[in-house]
Amino acid sequence: MELLRWMQNRLVRGRSLDVVYVSQCEGGATSYILIDRQQILETAFDEISALEDKFLTLEVQFYSEVGCMFWCERDK
Repeated sequence: MELLRWMQNRLVRGRSLDVVYVSQCEGGATSYILIDRQQILETAFDEISALEDKFLTLEVQFYSEVGCMFWCERDK
């Protein structure tokens, strides 16, 4: 586990991965990917292979949650 944290700190750039409070997420660059929970590996690898900078922090959204996010925001 410590080796993974050490490598993560050296390789991953952009937004910090250590989130203390979800409501107070620090800013920083991210790579946004949209994946399907039913085919998580296939869609994740497809999305990641298309990224220009593979060392930025990934911001992952799932297909079904995107629709919910837009509907919830609209109803407010």
